[in-house]
Amino acid sequence: MRICGLRRESASIAALEWDERNSENGMSTYPEPSAAARPQDVADDVREDDLQHVLQVVPRGAFALCAIAVALLIIFWLTIYFGIFLPRGPVS
Repeated sequence: MRICGLRRESASIAALEWDERNSENGMSTYPEPSAAARPQDVADDVREDDLQHVLQVVPRGAFALCAIAVALLIIFWLTIYFGIFLPRGPVS
């Protein structure tokens, strides 16, 4: 079985050797490989004009969603206020 390009035996031997070397300085964690070590795990390059387009479009969509939510909240509150509270009259 292969683990990160190494066979299981060599990976466990490397971990033990690393632990022995670093046990003097109090470090006892296993050295996990970086995600950037493999090209398929690294993020794709993003063109600057695509990034600027996304940064302009996304806030507009978030603002529109927020505006719709607030508008619905106000409409429902006014419906309850004028449909339930006012017709019942003042509290005596």
